This record gives sequence, structure tokens and C-alpha cells, in this order.
Amino acid sequence: MGRRTTELVALGSAVMVALVVLATASAATRSAGMVRVEDLGSGAGEVWVMLPETPPKCMIVFLHAGGDLSPSRYTSWLGHLSLGDKCAVLFPRYELRASDSPASDQAALRRAIRSGLGYYLGTTYGLAKNPATPNPRWYAIGVGQGATLALAYAARAESWGLQTPRAIDAVFPVVPSSAELPAAPLPASVHVFVQTGDRPVTATGGAAVWKYLTLSHDARRSRAVVHSSKALPATLSAPLLTTAAAETAFWVPADEMIERR
Repeated sequence: MGRRTTELVALGSAVMVALVVLATASAATRSAGMVRVEDLGSGAGEVWVMLPETPPKCMIVFLHAGGDLSPSRYTSWLGHLSLGDKCAVLFPRYELRASDSPASDQAALRRAIRSGLGYYLGTTYGLAKNPATPNPRWYAIGVGQGATLALAYAARAESWGLQTPRAIDAVFPVVPSSAELPAAPLPASVHVFVQTGDRPVTATGGAAVWKYLTLSHDARRSRAVVHSSKALPATLSAPLLTTAAAETAFWVPADEMIERR
């Protein structure tokens, strides 16, 4: 597929270019800026790299829910992470179809992260062509099946030759019948924040993840329940909404994770 470059100028509203929409709006503020988007690789190893205008202070691996094969449903949140939090964001495709095996998902994820990291390290920022920060702080955000995959990534990052994330934001985890939670405990340095909903469809996976963390991880874990309201029903699609209620429920905890850890 090769490399495709898109620059998006965001002026307080989403701007559509090709497949990618990036909104700079957050629940608390409206910001303007430019996000550079690189689409690298092909197949399950494809990865979208989203970069702010200035050298990023952090790197986020954002893992989508099963079956979302492009950033199109996540672009407002991704734009906020890049512009608002000044982070580089890697959005790996990691699957060709929702029925792919966990082993193939993880192999593709490894390729995608390595590809995105290579581009990040080789690029420059601004008119002064400032280099990238060589050792940014790493985080992972996962939604649905992606939340479970984030745990597998953190457990295997060192053996993959990748940086282990400092913290994971596991949003409404889904544990597919074909995918098990990691057999090994996570490194003790990793903090995991688990968000579940008050409905069975958004609570079951979170309970399984919490049990895994309780049995195999240290005390570096926390959780919160998103309670349904008229403004925000706690459904599996809730994290993808761009309402003020959704941004407060999902964007703000991720921002706090990046700021504090």
C-alpha cells in the first residue's frame, strides 16, 4: 500500500480528508492545530501514525474494538490525544477481519507498532525540523477487544523488543471466546485503569479483566464504573460518541493517565 501523507488543519470542527476525520474538540476546550497523519504498511500490519506539530512528549498505542479496520470511528478522540495531549498516536489495524486468531492479531500488532515507531523516530517537527523525542513516555488505550489486546501487548512488549507502556486505559473490555487473557502477569511497573459500564454487555469483560489483574498483578490497578444516564447510555458504542458526556467519561480519564503517570 505504501506510505500516504495527509495533513489536517482543524479549526474547532472535524475536517474530512480521505478516510480520516480529526476533531480537536474536547469537553472542556476547543483548540486549533494541525495533525500529520501517515498511513503505513498494508493488510493487518497497517498502522496510522498521527503526529502533533511539535515533538511529542508521549506515544500512545490506540487499539480499536474488534472489526474496526480504520480510524474512521475514532478520529475525534485520536485528534484530541495528538493535539490536546501532544502525543504521537499509533493506530494499528492488527486484523484483516473480526474473526482473525489472537496469534495473528498479536503478530500484526507487533509489525504495526515497529513500523509506526520507525516512522516516528525518523521524522522531524516544525519549520526548525526538530527531531523526535527518542524515549517518549508510552501508554496504551484499548476499547472493547482492543482493551484485552492491550494487556497482551504490555505482557509481551519486552520480548517483542518494544517499550512496555507505563499505563493502560482499558475501556469497556471485551474478552472474545477465541482470545484468552495473558498467561503471564504484567510487569509490575504497568498501571491498569479498567472502565466498565453498568450494563451486562459492558460489565462482563471488565469483570474478567479485573479478576486477571487481581490474581496475577500487583496493586497498580484501578477501576471505575460508567453509569448509564439519559446523556450517555453505557453501551459498547458509548466510547465512540463525541458528546460532552462521552468525552468527560472516556477522554478525561485518558488525559489524566497521560498527565500523571
